This record gives sequence, structure tokens and C-alpha cells, in this order.
Amino acid sequence: MCASAGSNKIFAKMGAATACVVGNALTALATIILLQIANINPPTSVTYGVFFAVMYLSFPLTVVSQLSTGPMLDRIAPSSQRGLVQGLNSSVMQFGMALFPWVFGLLSDGIGLTTTLWICIGISFAAAVVNAPLMLVKVLQPRKKVHEYDHALAFDDEDVVKKLLGGEWVPPEKRWQINQKRMLKGHSFIVQDYVSYADGKANLCDMKRHAKADFEFYGKQMLSHLEGDCLADEDKRERLVRMIKKSRAPSSKQEELKRELGEWFADYMVDAGYQIDESPFIFKQLILSAFPRVIPPGDTEFTKENIEQATLNFARLYNHYLEEEENAAYLNAFAQAYMA
Repeated sequence: MCASAGSNKIFAKMGAATACVVGNALTALATIILLQIANINPPTSVTYGVFFAVMYLSFPLTVVSQLSTGPMLDRIAPSSQRGLVQGLNSSVMQFGMALFPWVFGLLSDGIGLTTTLWICIGISFAAAVVNAPLMLVKVLQPRKKVHEYDHALAFDDEDVVKKLLGGEWVPPEKRWQINQKRMLKGHSFIVQDYVSYADGKANLCDMKRHAKADFEFYGKQMLSHLEGDCLADEDKRERLVRMIKKSRAPSSKQEELKRELGEWFADYMVDAGYQIDESPFIFKQLILSAFPRVIPPGDTEFTKENIEQATLNFARLYNHYLEEEENAAYLNAFAQAYMA
């Protein structure tokens, strides 16, 4: 019962095939230990207690290999024949449990208990060796944990999600619609990985071409929040903050994104001709100037107290870059420049 209850966690952690091999090996080792304890002379109450303690503590681990056949067959059997396959598996297991105690009883009477137990130990080790290649079969390995942020949900536009997760640009309103629906339903936002600079370098011109429309869209969304009622009072601001927090990626994913963004930014700076070994201060100053704080110093995330001001600051930031886009277009019309 204990082994059955914990087997699913074991299979999820190491995979059914690995659990089968480990279970076979542990069965052999546990039998060796029990055999050595039983051969201690003279037997005492202490050895008796140790024997039963080892037997009952190791028993759940030895059963894991038996329980692993079901999950493995589930992975490889066609969905239309899983009932048949599991029924055959159960029949074979039941037949084995009925036959082999009788066979080993005969062996024990004929060649002795100790020799019979060593045969059992050899069979367990042989089973571990025979099953070991199954550990390399991909379908029998632990399944990668699936997060809501890296796949389409039932109500998502699958084509849009596929493009987003593939690192492609999509119109911002489509991304916004998907994430808004997810947030309102209590699910995670879609999270795009930062494609490395080298892999995405060929798309920089397209990215720049879409910048104005993207800035305009997000700027208008910030203004719509300010003009709407979702920030109208403290209760609504608190509700919005709570929904945003629930839908954001977990901290481990955010740390991964931080590293990806840092690498992308540094690779771009070097490729664009900035000499990053010149002065750390000047580049930090450039970053501070280009990306001013949107929340007060000391805060690290949105709160009901700062969400309204943060929304306004984002709107100002997008409008600032829109003005720069217009100025750059005007200047480039009269001068050949490297500014892109």
C-alpha cells in the first residue's frame, strides 16, 4: 500500500523504466542483506528485530519494479488498446505470483533455501541488466513538466501562441487579447523566451519597423486603463495587482529571462560598435536614462499603491519613444545616418 501510494511520485521523478531497474537492483540488495542477517549465529532477539525491520522497510522499494510495468505499457500502447494491454499485464503478473512461489518451494526442498535465495538474487540483478536499455527510451523517461506559460490553452488561438513561443513577432493586440483572457480566467501569461541575438539578428530591421505600431498600441492600452474603471478605487487596484501576480511566470522562469535579456543586450551593444570595456559607468548611465523607474524606489513589483502611477509612467515611456521615432524619421530624411 505504501509503495503503491508513492510510486506515482517516483515514476514522475525518475521515469518508470529507471524505477523498474532501481527496484530490481534494490530487491537483490535487500535479499542479500536479509540473507546475511539470517545466517548470523547464534540468532538473538536483536538480529530477529533487525531482520524484520529491514524486511518491512525495504519491501515497498522492491515492489516498485512490479508496479512500473503498468505506466510503461501505458506510454507505449495505442490508446485504443490500453485496456487489453493492461489486462494482459495483470494476467501475466497474477500467473507469475501463483506459479513461482510453488517453483521456488520445490527448488528450496531440492537444493536448499540459501541456494534458492541466491538464484532469486541473480534473477533480480539479471532483470535490472535486461531492463536497463529501457532507460534510454525517450517515451519512458520522466516527462518534462509542462507550464501554462509555454503552451496553448484550450481557449487560446493556437496559431498565435505557436508563433509567440517560436520567437516570431505577432501584432501586439493579439498577444494582449490572449494574455488578458488568461489573466481574467486565472491562468498564466504566455511567456516568450528571448531569442539569442545571433539567432535573431536577421530580424532586427523587421523588429524596428514594427516598433512604432507596438509602442502606439501599448501606450493606448495604458491610457485606457487610466481612463477606465480598473484603477478607479483601491479595491479594483488591489484586484488587478492580485490577478497580475497570479498570471506572471514563476520566479525561476523570471531569473532565466533576466539572463537571456542581459545576454541579448550585451551582444547587441558589442555588435553595434559600443566598446563595453570603456567605462561601466557610462553604459549604466545610458541604461538608467533609457529605462527610468516606473515604480517607486524600494518597490520591486506592482502594488495597489503604485499600480496607477506605474501605468502612467509606462504610458509616458511609450509616448517618449514614439516622439523619438518621429524625430529620427525626420532627421533621416535629410541626412544619411547610421542611427537605425
